[in-house]
Amino acid sequence: MFQLKETNLAFKVLKSLERFSGKKAKGSFCVSEAMGKWLRNNFSVKSVVLYDRPPDLFAKDFSMAEKFELFEKYQQKFSSALFEKKYKRKENILIEKN
Repeated sequence: MFQLKETNLAFKVLKSLERFSGKKAKGSFCVSEAMGKWLRNNFSVKSVVLYDRPPDLFAKDFSMAEKFELFEKYQQKFSSALFEKKYKRKENILIEKN
């Protein structure tokens, strides 16, 4: 993906177009209150917050042991800095390593 600098003419044109079209919308929504605040402050657009979260139908309350097993599975599969072993198991309780 590419990134335009704020001084670029295309950036200025696209930002103006976005600001103009955003104000003309009959309604808008965003996925967080912070995003709504940003839209209000930068584009004068009022929006409704619709949180980006799956319905309860897809939610499952995983036990700590299940979470740990999933973590270990992906840690082994993707050995990177994100999945370093930072925890150890002690009687199905995760304890942070020092």
